[in-house]
Amino acid sequence: MSNSARFTALSAFATGCLALPLGAQVPHAVIYTELPTSPTSLIPGAAGARFGALDDIDQSPNGAHWTLHARSTGSSSFDNHFIADGALVLREFFSTLPWDPSQSWRGGRSRVNDAGQIALAAESAGSPRYIVRGDNAGQGAWTVLRREGDSVTGSAATWTQFFAASITTDARVGFAGNASGSLRAASFDGATVALTQSTVPTGSSSGGALTQIDPADFGFQVSADGATWAFLGAVGGANALVVNNQVALEVGQPVPGSGFTRDILRVTGHSVDPSGRSFGWGLNEVDNRDWVVRDGVVLAQEFDPIVPGSSELWGNTSTLNPGFFHAVGNRAGDYVIVGRTRASADIVVVMNGQTVLARGGDPIDVDGNGLFDDNAILGGISQIGGLGDNGEPPRHRDPLHARVLAAR
Repeated sequence: MSNSARFTALSAFATGCLALPLGAQVPHAVIYTELPTSPTSLIPGAAGARFGALDDIDQSPNGAHWTLHARSTGSSSFDNHFIADGALVLREFFSTLPWDPSQSWRGGRSRVNDAGQIALAAESAGSPRYIVRGDNAGQGAWTVLRREGDSVTGSAATWTQFFAASITTDARVGFAGNASGSLRAASFDGATVALTQSTVPTGSSSGGALTQIDPADFGFQVSADGATWAFLGAVGGANALVVNNQVALEVGQPVPGSGFTRDILRVTGHSVDPSGRSFGWGLNEVDNRDWVVRDGVVLAQEFDPIVPGSSELWGNTSTLNPGFFHAVGNRAGDYVIVGRTRASADIVVVMNGQTVLARGGDPIDVDGNGLFDDNAILGGISQIGGLGDNGEPPRHRDPLHARVLAAR
């Protein structure tokens, strides 16, 4: 087939979201980017604007609510769009902030809980930045929790920028960001839980202070029950995963409980499931072996079969890039891992180490006619926005952000 066109897809079903199913018709609720033949590529409520890029997706733990941040294919003057439960909440420059009508919306990142309450790290066109909480999937009241210039609790520093926020079932909010004096800080439920140059996490090899809180996509995360918060950063200058102020993974040290003879070269991502289990993934020194761990237990590693009895092995054919991209879990303890295989560098999605849910190269029914006649296949798979509590495979309702390769 020709790869003359490449577009991304996020599939959605009812009020939840759905990953692309294996060998089955993709529902009409799939959101495509840059695909004029698909009505779902139009951004709802945005006067003909079409999805150009899907930047951030999230699903509540019970699967009832979802949020999406996206850019359009049109003028860069209105590229940011915030959508909750399929409705447009804010559009760059076109929308004034509901909590500050003197400012217009510029962009942000969000998370949503089971009640449809949203934690949003927001920026305005006039530069002020905020942490806000919204009700009713963005259609209700908004409460400002922090704004640029507010004091970092327990410190002389003030907030200058915010990263993505998290929200618990009972609407407590956690977030991280930049602070004056070249500091970075993390806050949960109104208290500062980490501050660079001051906080000394336990369990590090150096015993040193926190030197970095990464602003990456994985961000500062808090579990739905509020029991666990975690972030990627650095302690004593070494890349580390910090969980509840304890170093769980650290560059230069082995993965705990793994039996690996090599130390960690890089921790590349992390997540926290609703019940507080902490996932981390990365690769080791010298042999570049990739791995995914949950609370110190290795769930998958390079050279292991992707499912029992399979001749297809986890791993990255290149030592320059990580082999695992994402891992998420639900309250029941189910988990899903996204990564590459060694044989063909295919990207696969595997649930509970037992079931392959999707893979690069699967055919896609773009027009929904029940036939794979669209000359389109599933390409890269980059993010799963959540894993619902019902224990069903995520292809039934949970969000997956993927790239589709097609000929026009």
